[in-house]
Amino acid sequence: MTGQPAYTTAQRWFALGLGCTVHALFAASVAMMAFALYHGLHAGWGRLTGGWAWLVNGLLLVQFPLAHSWLLGDRGRAWMAKLLPMNLGRPLATTTFAGISSLQVLACFAGWSPLSDGPLWTPGPGVHRAMTAGYAGAWLLLVLAMREAGLSLQTGSLGWRSVWRGEAPAFPALPVSKPLHQVIRQPIYAAFVLILWLAPGWTPEKIAVASLWSVYCVVGSYRKEKRFVRYHGDDFRAYQQRVPAWIPRWRRRQPVTATPYDAEVAVIGGGPVGLLLASLLAKAGHAVLVFEPQPEGPTRSMAIGITPPSLDILDELGLAGTFIHRGVSIRQAVVHENGRMIARLDMGGGGNGDSCILSLPQADTVQVLRQQVATHDRVRMMSGWRVTGLAQDRQGVNVVAVESEYGVPRNFRVAFAAGCDGARGVTATLAGIGRRVSTYAPRFRMLDAVDHTDLGAEAHLFFGRERPVESFPLPRGRRRWIVRSGWGGRDDLAESLPEAIARLTGYVIHPVDVLDHSSFQPRRAMASTFARGRVALCGDAAHLMSPIGGQGMNTGFGDAAFLARAYSDILRHGRDPAPWMHAYNRCRRRAFCTAATRSALGMRLGVLRGSVGSWFRRHAVVVLLGATATRRAAVRWFTMRSLPHPIHQVEDAFQSLNANGATP
Repeated sequence: MTGQPAYTTAQRWFALGLGCTVHALFAASVAMMAFALYHGLHAGWGRLTGGWAWLVNGLLLVQFPLAHSWLLGDRGRAWMAKLLPMNLGRPLATTTFAGISSLQVLACFAGWSPLSDGPLWTPGPGVHRAMTAGYAGAWLLLVLAMREAGLSLQTGSLGWRSVWRGEAPAFPALPVSKPLHQVIRQPIYAAFVLILWLAPGWTPEKIAVASLWSVYCVVGSYRKEKRFVRYHGDDFRAYQQRVPAWIPRWRRRQPVTATPYDAEVAVIGGGPVGLLLASLLAKAGHAVLVFEPQPEGPTRSMAIGITPPSLDILDELGLAGTFIHRGVSIRQAVVHENGRMIARLDMGGGGNGDSCILSLPQADTVQVLRQQVATHDRVRMMSGWRVTGLAQDRQGVNVVAVESEYGVPRNFRVAFAAGCDGARGVTATLAGIGRRVSTYAPRFRMLDAVDHTDLGAEAHLFFGRERPVESFPLPRGRRRWIVRSGWGGRDDLAESLPEAIARLTGYVIHPVDVLDHSSFQPRRAMASTFARGRVALCGDAAHLMSPIGGQGMNTGFGDAAFLARAYSDILRHGRDPAPWMHAYNRCRRRAFCTAATRSALGMRLGVLRGSVGSWFRRHAVVVLLGATATRRAAVRWFTMRSLPHPIHQVEDAFQSLNANGATP
């Protein structure tokens, strides 16, 4: 899943310092260029004369277009990616480019040695005022054109701000629909040429600079468009046919036709929820692009619990049997308090997963779903690509993605986009969707180890006055252990995790048997809306709950099932997406809130401390699991059978939309 880069404090402050330096250079270079051109290049600080002046001035003139073009090429970009220390070359490449360009411009105009004795032509007062106004207007046009193309990209702030915020740089989409870029394709170069020629100081050296750099603008724009054709393909070719490069067509503009879709749906994030959504859409006959920044799937187990409603969804793909065969069916949970077994929850059921919780590491889940995706020729898996921009209109969504190896942005046109990139993903931010986040007080440590215990396929919950320990079976003779290690911002577990487990449960874990270990502090988060226009959020990108209880990924699977049906109905029948997206937001928010509240209640009951907390928990568990009715309710609670089934939810929503006339 897409995550925020983990930048250190030193890296962030280095990026901020570089950004401030570059912006100072940028401002100085613009001011020097504006002043020098206005006065016909009689403002340079160079003091050379004769042949040396001609030679140095010539070198100053040509160094800008030559180095500028090289830096924009593949070799120059690769060089900038390696230029900076602390592994910041690639994320700060835009800032580096702006800094080098500013230095080039500053060197040219500050180091210029004036050559002529006076202007070739001195305009009269009226003409001088008109040229000055035109000169100022050309600078304003340049600012507007740069703003359309992405001012943060043009000034270099994109790089350092992304590092400072701890996020991947979000490159802007092609500005092909912006006003100036709908008149001509090269408004930045055109404004630059106007600046060169409208400056009222007409000296021989100003004419030489304007002539040479105007040629560069033509050649540079040609090379730029060749790169864009390579990166963006037919999208940019269609733009070239529609909009002239330099000279506006003074005629009535034809209506812009929709760009053909690269796929019907873009799934952003190739984790379990994203892969499930892609598989469901492909099964329904829809073309899907899956963007996943990691070239390979995860190796850590992470989430492990798969509940019966999720198996129902997987069964639609014919995968339920595969999951059950690879996982461990947990049909009993044993509760201990202060070293004594106080209750046993029997979930019953056979081997079909109807009344059990399936334990399967997330890495295995992703592997099975990746294999399923690979069987569909309608799914294009974009491994190693990260999404950096989203721009939606009434007909579809433009997705800007960067291939991680080369850092080259490319546009993709889709009808819908689904953000399945996790709690730290970029989709919500790019779509302008906010998120409310709160952090729970308990902290936990977790490890997976080779299982030499006699606990078998049962889940065991060891409670006591000090801290809880949870233990779950894993496939291939392994077991997961989770221990509350602290409270708030403090980890108060002084001993190692195997030592704590042995002391609290009596089960010994040898260090050589530890396969993986990590720590976490649960959070709860919910997006302000799960859908905005043609962009929807799914799974942890939309909501986040405590992993204690194992209901987070399963709620995401429910999101995927609902969203796949909604997208399929809209695409097949040309429905208005708004009613479906409203229903998705309403139904899945309700499901999440219920699941998250249950998960939080279970966690709070488990982390009660002291003699009073232990006494209360022991009696609560005995009462809840002692009676038949409450025991059955507990089984439905933990297996998520008491939540609205996502398949039933989507059917009810479909019937409701039909009844209200929202769909034919």
